[in-house]
Amino acid sequence: MIGQYARSNSNVSHIIVEEDKDWIKFFDGMFHLPENSEIIQHDYEYIEFKGKKNIRTFSEFANGIQDQIFDFIMIDAPKGSSGYSRMDVLKIIPQCLHESFVIMLDDYERSGEQNTIKEVLNVLDTHNIKYVTGVYSGEKDVIVIASEDNKFFCSM
Repeated sequence: MIGQYARSNSNVSHIIVEEDKDWIKFFDGMFHLPENSEIIQHDYEYIEFKGKKNIRTFSEFANGIQDQIFDFIMIDAPKGSSGYSRMDVLKIIPQCLHESFVIMLDDYERSGEQNTIKEVLNVLDTHNIKYVTGVYSGEKDVIVIASEDNKFFCSM
């Protein structure tokens, strides 16, 4: 869906971060991503955070994107870890956020993702960034964090 949006809006910059080279090949071949889409491959590394060990993150995640401003961030990788999951976004917020933003995180029913979102909200609170949240439940849960001007994303 995001790739289709990027295809129909040439002014959009669509960046995908992925670890698995085979998945990148499949994904790019299957969806024929538009020129304004870019896939960045990063290997995994394991870190310690707040006493929790072996947290899977992308190595050098911020390289190449740390100076970008994003109005939409979808978090669906890397695979979950014990304690905290998918916490790479903490390496780039709040400096990467447009004043009008939406952050979505998949698999919010899992404790590692919930712990990471607590950290994201703490960063936003620390920087006095106003936001609203919404959780969408189904087979899996998704959480949406949006700037106040995008609160309608949290009211569906």
